[in-house]
Amino acid sequence: MAMKSLAKRFLVHHKRGLYIDTGVGNNDYFIEKANEFCEIFNLRLEKTEGTSAILEQNLEMAKKLAVDRKAKLLNESKGEADHDS
Repeated sequence: MAMKSLAKRFLVHHKRGLYIDTGVGNNDYFIEKANEFCEIFNLRLEKTEGTSAILEQNLEMAKKLAVDRKAKLLNESKGEADHDS
């Protein structure tokens, strides 16, 4: 399956793309790329301002949620295995 086709399937329930202006510069170029992405995947582009610190903080939160979720799933499957024994 082609990457674009796979990405379209993954994004089928998404309605918007978000461009975050972090003040780094070259906004015109990156907004153009964000618009192209949103057009390909039929998303509405929204824009906001933020900082890289906010992005890093949210990335760390997402990583923690993923680790916690994985641990929960492993514990649940271990409990099922113990129950089957």
